[in-house]
Amino acid sequence: KTAELYHHLTAMILYLGKRTRPDLQTEISFLSTRVKEPTEDDWKKLGHTIRYLSVTKELPLTLEATNDGVIQWWVDASFAVHPNMRS
Repeated sequence: KTAELYHHLTAMILYLGKRTRPDLQTEISFLSTRVKEPTEDDWKKLGHTIRYLSVTKELPLTLEATNDGVIQWWVDASFAVHPNMRS
């Protein structure tokens, strides 16, 4: 495991987050701060994000607009955080 690989994978997730997966923005904001010297815990968080992508790839992204034209979207920020892997 190298910082270069961690950086590469994080950049790929950043690309997805910017173009098709705004629900990843919280993870991306953390992962991208760790690219120079990722710890074992950072690798676990990256792996968790990749598993989240795999599990949710078929879920639609739902955007809503208020009456004044403001677009809203919702994020489940606690994906599989409990020991039984449930949110």
